[in-house]
Amino acid sequence: MWNGLNRVVWRKVQISLGLALSCLALTSCGGSGSSALQDNTAPLPLSGSVSTVAGAGNAADGPGITATFNRPHGIAVVGNQLFVADSLNNKIRAVSTSSGVVSTLAGREALGAIDAVGTQATFANPGGVTTDGSYLYIADTLNHLIRKVSISDGSVSTLAGKGTAGADDGVGATASFNEPSGISLGGGHLYVADTANHKIRKIEIATGLVSTLAGSGVAGATDAEAGLAQFRLPMGVAAGVGQLFVADAGNHKIRVVDMGTGQVTTLAGSGSAPVNAVIDNIGVFAHFSSPIGIVVAGPHLYVADTGYHVIRKIVIATAAVSTLAGSPGARGAVDGNPNASRFWSPLALATDGADLFVADGGNNRIRKITLTTGFVATLAGTGLTTSSLDGIGLVASFNQPSSMVHIGSRLFIADTQNNKIRQYDPASGSVITVAGNGSYDFADGDLLQASFKNPQGLSSDGTDLFVADTSGNRIRRINLATGLTSTLAGNGIAFSADGIGTAAGISSPTALTYFSGHLYVVEPFSIRRIDLRSNAVTTLAGNGASSGSSDGPANLASFNGPSGITTDGNHLFVADTYNSRIRRISMTTGEVTTLAGSGSQALTDGTGASASFFFPAGITCHGAYLYVADTGNNAIRKIAIATAVVATLAGNGGQNSQDGLGASAQFAGPQGISTDGTSLYVGDRISGKIRRVR
Repeated sequence: MWNGLNRVVWRKVQISLGLALSCLALTSCGGSGSSALQDNTAPLPLSGSVSTVAGAGNAADGPGITATFNRPHGIAVVGNQLFVADSLNNKIRAVSTSSGVVSTLAGREALGAIDAVGTQATFANPGGVTTDGSYLYIADTLNHLIRKVSISDGSVSTLAGKGTAGADDGVGATASFNEPSGISLGGGHLYVADTANHKIRKIEIATGLVSTLAGSGVAGATDAEAGLAQFRLPMGVAAGVGQLFVADAGNHKIRVVDMGTGQVTTLAGSGSAPVNAVIDNIGVFAHFSSPIGIVVAGPHLYVADTGYHVIRKIVIATAAVSTLAGSPGARGAVDGNPNASRFWSPLALATDGADLFVADGGNNRIRKITLTTGFVATLAGTGLTTSSLDGIGLVASFNQPSSMVHIGSRLFIADTQNNKIRQYDPASGSVITVAGNGSYDFADGDLLQASFKNPQGLSSDGTDLFVADTSGNRIRRINLATGLTSTLAGNGIAFSADGIGTAAGISSPTALTYFSGHLYVVEPFSIRRIDLRSNAVTTLAGNGASSGSSDGPANLASFNGPSGITTDGNHLFVADTYNSRIRRISMTTGEVTTLAGSGSQALTDGTGASASFFFPAGITCHGAYLYVADTGNNAIRKIAIATAVVATLAGNGGQNSQDGLGASAQFAGPQGISTDGTSLYVGDRISGKIRRVR
């Protein structure tokens, strides 16, 4: 219902917009989606000075529920302390099991692979954690490394891995991994879920010798001996007596590997994850949904059943599967008795024998389950509620802000992991929520009723705000006069199909731009176009089915995970993220060419193909220039459209949220970018901040 409270809140939004929607002077040339074009050809008058205008960040230490996490993943117990891989903060945190006080042992909000002491060291989305009581062993996922951290002083060293993706066996740095995510200690060896290699690896701690215990390297579900067996994205491992238990996430199964022979069998899981099914049963008659975390406790296995949002228990001897806590398929952050409790994408488990500790990834919390009763409590972490605080400037908080668009002087922000659309007013510094109740769901309605699923892209025609609801596989529309959210296109199924409105298929849209009655939509392998008069959805460019980097006519061209789009009125410019290129598309013919970028992942200025990017994501246009949020390089780049000359405006490749001038400033995964005609505004996704470049 569009009730009185909602009218009051939306009236505040209207007042801040000035309600001059019919005569807005939109200042960018389609960047992140404005409609008016500018005639000037001069670049923005920027010195490269970077400052933070909103957002408190995501990695606050402190007592219990005042501390913050960002996708906590691996977890291990040593005495009365938990050690947590705070994945998106790139830190290893310590949590007191008695007081809940959180501190940082090692790492900082910066991607890297630096071996050093404490906060001088860097990680890249660390995953699994295990321990021998003196050291922590970390599956440093995006670095493709296995790291070792001293509990006594926080010193970090690299035990194994080259730092590049591969599957080589060998000693120390001669071996290679591919996005390892799970790790467990048993009998002087580490066992690693080498996720993207679909293998289980073994490391001799004393020598650093890495070998392959099981898995052919081809994704599958075959039970067999050692190298003939198959896994599909194994993500969790737990060492027992002579056996290694594997959370085989892609197969929705719990597998067992004989530590001596490498023989693989299936303990439990049907291989499918049906919705609204009775999931408890015996062995292969039970169901799991993308299980990730797993731990052995005496005769039982406990499993973080991530996709079902519950904690499961398996009797090892009989393979009987039951649900310990949570309700299958029901997301939430509710403490209490087993059936009443709720989790959101639990990722990892650890136990001290009396309690089970849960890294509740979607809730950004550390939870505790008393094993005798199943009672659930929150030990540490503010959770989603306070990670989306409205307020003034640095009091406000975000959770992975991504795309942004200016409407007048106001900045609208897709607060992706909070499932909200926020507004920043530069005059007052205030941040308010304009749509979304914070739940990961699909619902149209007023600002408190509406819900989104990881919204990323934003654009506007001055009357409506358009939202790429990425995991919802829809394009949503927010009316700026009423605040009501409706669905423009897409039926919720991740399938690309032309059609009218909700009869069309939209697949994981990530970015939008508006021009002259049309909305242009970025999908993983194609660029779609929506005629706003008829709501007809058609494919403008890209084959829609497979990745590539081919230039050429519309349906022959290919893209690889593009995530940004803008226009100068004649062409669309696309940040082709995984190709590390900037592509150009004719708006009349769909012909695709490459404007800049060699395809190599580096921070190199130059002209056209002599320049390089590293996973560029956000892009906006002002006059004759493009401005790019070069995410992997943690830099802001500038491109002259006529000459394709690329220059670095701010950032030096290091990942941090350091304010400063030009190359002395640092970003942490910049993604969204927009301009008000004077400054650039950047959604610094990993740090959870909104930055300004003047």
